[in-house]
Amino acid sequence: MPGLVQGIQVNRFERMTHTRPRSLPWTSVPVVLLVLLVLTGLKLQQLVDFLRDAQYYVQASQLWPRGEVGFAGSLIGSRDLVVLVYHGAMTLLGESTDALGVAMAALFAFGCLLLTVVCFASLRGAVARTVAAIAAAFCAFVLTAWSYPASDGPGVVALVAMWAIWAAWLKWRRPWLLWLLLPLVAGLSTHVRSELTLFALILGVAAAAPLLLGRGAGRSRPRVIAATAAAVGIFAIGASAPNLAWPLWVPAEKPYAYTKVFLFYRAFDELARGSNGEASSEVARTLGLRPEDKLPFWQALGRTYVTHGARESDRLLARAAVEGLRAAPSQFAEQAALTLCAEICNGGPAYPVVSLERGQVAERRARQLASLVDLDAVRKSHSAQFGNDPVFPTAELAKRSIPWVEYLRERAGAFEATIRLPFLAAPMLALLLIAVAALRPAQRGLLIPVAAYALALFAVVSVMQGGIVRYLEGVVLMQVVALVIAVLAMFDLDADERPGG
Repeated sequence: MPGLVQGIQVNRFERMTHTRPRSLPWTSVPVVLLVLLVLTGLKLQQLVDFLRDAQYYVQASQLWPRGEVGFAGSLIGSRDLVVLVYHGAMTLLGESTDALGVAMAALFAFGCLLLTVVCFASLRGAVARTVAAIAAAFCAFVLTAWSYPASDGPGVVALVAMWAIWAAWLKWRRPWLLWLLLPLVAGLSTHVRSELTLFALILGVAAAAPLLLGRGAGRSRPRVIAATAAAVGIFAIGASAPNLAWPLWVPAEKPYAYTKVFLFYRAFDELARGSNGEASSEVARTLGLRPEDKLPFWQALGRTYVTHGARESDRLLARAAVEGLRAAPSQFAEQAALTLCAEICNGGPAYPVVSLERGQVAERRARQLASLVDLDAVRKSHSAQFGNDPVFPTAELAKRSIPWVEYLRERAGAFEATIRLPFLAAPMLALLLIAVAALRPAQRGLLIPVAAYALALFAVVSVMQGGIVRYLEGVVLMQVVALVIAVLAMFDLDADERPGG
């Protein structure tokens, strides 16, 4: 009997020493939220910058609610949710650049919360979750997408939202996440940036392919096909919802938005000449150019918009771009391949570009005002070119401020931080693929779609737009966060076979 009792005690001691204590699921939440609160506060008090693209969205946020849509409605009309975000911020907080800064800070905070969902759904241990979520927040903080009110910031949020839904589905396997919520968000994202649907397509294929081709596919195939059909319908609802909501905030008919021409922007910009074909010849005649002259894209866009209307202008310029492709297909393919290799292998400076400032609010406001004055002058000079497009004096926005933002700026010492990290796509992709190979099969499902989307987006941007690195900030952020998750997953002692579970 004493031997039996001693054996029970030994077994109990062994269980106590060899069984890993499971972390409480949400013990890391307060720490992560505190870090996000501090980072969001720093974003709130920063002064936003303005590029030419950003000015279009800010102009539209003031003009469209008055019914003054004009050429901008066709140029950025497919991104009306972006305009609505900035219009809503200035409606709630007043017309000022500070209101736009609050909108950018809110987008940053929401994006970080979505990244936290990804990290928490992918990792089990409280320490791993905390480290991953905080690292993701700091990676998001340095993006330039939050520095100016264009489509980049909302695009990053939409992209991360789809990734968060995917991570939640991998953890909980709730069908409504994959077949209802994901296509709805993907449909809405078409009114932010159209290329975001490529990520949703990759996620859909990654989810449906094993069900259609794996073991037991015969029994599950009809249900998967029915669910896919339903998801396509929900995607269509999400894509059409902003169009239906348009009359609620814009007292004017929604104009035709350019679509085809931006698919062939690079082809037109590099290859379009009046001698390439019928459509090219018509564009050259409209511009008063000789057949052998190169066709300038923006002049052609403005003139054909005035003379032909947006719909016919879109069709005509797209046809001219296709004629240019037919005239020099090998030249275009070579240039696109060179751009793709340059973006993957280099794509940016080899060292971080860091800019830190404290105080000097008056000087920075003066720089902001001067930038808007210059942009307003350019916009006025181009107004006649685009059919007397309505103009809003955006410089007036820099003359106003929000008192509580100014108070926060004083408390934070008017701290400004701009950190442009090196864009090293190839090393990140290589490290990500190595990390994925070292993980268990169930954990790879979270990270492989990120690598696939990165490669696909690099190719699409190289062919359609050329070397524009700022379009790739969202996918670079996801790659970095995926690397952090992959490394922590290898050392996450509380991890189960399924990510997060």
